[in-house]
Amino acid sequence: MGKRLGFNKLRDVLRREPVRFAVVFAIIVALIFWINSLVEPTRFMKRYIEMIAASVAFVLRISRFPVEVEASRITFHTFVVRIIPECSGVEAMAIFCGAVIAFPATIRKKLLAVGVGVPALYVVNILRLACLAYIGAFKSREVFEFAHVYVWQTVFIIFVVILWLIWIEKVVKKREPERGDKAADSQAGPDDVAQ
Repeated sequence: MGKRLGFNKLRDVLRREPVRFAVVFAIIVALIFWINSLVEPTRFMKRYIEMIAASVAFVLRISRFPVEVEASRITFHTFVVRIIPECSGVEAMAIFCGAVIAFPATIRKKLLAVGVGVPALYVVNILRLACLAYIGAFKSREVFEFAHVYVWQTVFIIFVVILWLIWIEKVVKKREPERGDKAADSQAGPDDVAQ
């Protein structure tokens, strides 16, 4: 009987939304990181990193300085940088997807978040890497390291959290009017009324 009470107590704790979210989030992120560790050496990851390098080079070409790309290696002005899996943004995307999947919302709203959020994180990561290459080419190695380790890591994580919070506020909390919903009908503007 004592074990049964302990299980019931655990079940009651896991039914609380914040605890449920934290547990599901941790499991999903751990699962994504585990899968990522298994597939990292594959051709997919190699091609993905090469795509990132090509995208960064595309952005850097705006500066009109010479840019060369060879696989995952970018030479910009006098600075050479190699894109590695840790620079791919996959971890940030995993955290974002884990938070979206763990949050109570419809499948449709979760797919919308992933469909918009992952490409947005990809673009921000490309801008981050282009900015770091620019800093590396025109500033000291110390400034580059500080920007790489402290500034952009923090900015990227904050962006993930803000993107997730925007999704919650603008998509998840938005009430979808049902057919014949009087609250939705009363909020209709003059142009919305059928004539």
